[in-house]
Parts: sequence; structure tokens; C-alpha cells
Amino acid sequence: MALICTKAWQPLLSLSPSKLRNQAQSERYGYKEVVLKGDAKKLQLYGQTCAVCLEDFKGKDELGVLPCQHAFHRKCLVKWLEVRCVCPMCNKPIAGPSEATQSIGILLDELV
Repeated sequence: MALICTKAWQPLLSLSPSKLRNQAQSERYGYKEVVLKGDAKKLQLYGQTCAVCLEDFKGKDELGVLPCQHAFHRKCLVKWLEVRCVCPMCNKPIAGPSEATQSIGILLDELV
């Protein structure tokens, strides 16, 4: 049984991805610092493994990189962040509790 902080992700359950994206368009934060899009070779992650799907990164994969510098497949990261607002590797929060819903919405908007 895994323990999770329900306070951080519970508000996200009531919002659909489209609502999160719409909310993201209304307010802007430093989301360019949160996620970088790029392929595995440019980010020097070729051959490493995505901790969400457990598949190796390939040369043309689109990746998302969190502020803690952990990288994931873009699609895997989108699915993960729709449920939890922490890094899948180290559980570091993506945003403070009061900003969680807004910041994750912006992050999802950038990834999608």
C-alpha cells in the first residue's frame, strides 16, 4: 500500500484535462522553466528509462523534464500529472499547495 498526500492532488480530481488547460490559458507562470520539450539525444538521455512506463528513451521521443531534472516521456508525464502534482521519481512537489491546481494546468497545457 502506497501512502500519498491527498491534499496535494485531490483538487485535480474534480478538473478534467480540458478544464485544466482552459485555466492555464487564463494565468501565466514560469512554465517554460518547468517543462522542456526535446528529444532524448539532445537531452543526453538516450538509453535511460522512463520511470512511469518503464520503457527506454529512444532518439526521437518527446520528453518532459521537471525542475528536479527528472525526465519522462511527454505522454507519460501528462497522464501522471493529471493525477499527481509531484515528480514520479523523487515525489518533489511541482508547485506549492496553493498553486498546485493552476501550475499543473499550465504544465499540462504546455505538454499537450
